[in-house]
Amino acid sequence: MIAFLWACLERFDDPADTVDTRPIYRLTALDLYDIPEARDRILRLLAGSEAALRFDELLPGPDQQTAQPPTTLRLRSAWSSTFVASLELARQGDVALAQEANFDPIVVSVSSSDQLQPDFSSMSSAFS
Repeated sequence: MIAFLWACLERFDDPADTVDTRPIYRLTALDLYDIPEARDRILRLLAGSEAALRFDELLPGPDQQTAQPPTTLRLRSAWSSTFVASLELARQGDVALAQEANFDPIVVSVSSSDQLQPDFSSMSSAFS
């Protein structure tokens, strides 16, 4: 057994005179939205609104720093980070999520014990 371990060490031991000059692969940094940023945005927008907001109203606005339209990856990042943040806030009891029927818009409202569910009848004209 000891001979086997010494053989393994010898096999993986690099000679001292050779230097590995191969380039190291580095992932490119992606400019994506993160969940804490989305969580803060949701709470800030809900605090400034008296009524419940549709999920798409909680998405980040266009970047003022770049004049180019956002990439598909950045749009997906905005949707997914906002969705995960809203689920986390709902799990913690900070917001309430509601959806009238399958494939209808998700409505996000501030959660409180005395608050009723959002009134979908007043919002239906906004979805048309």
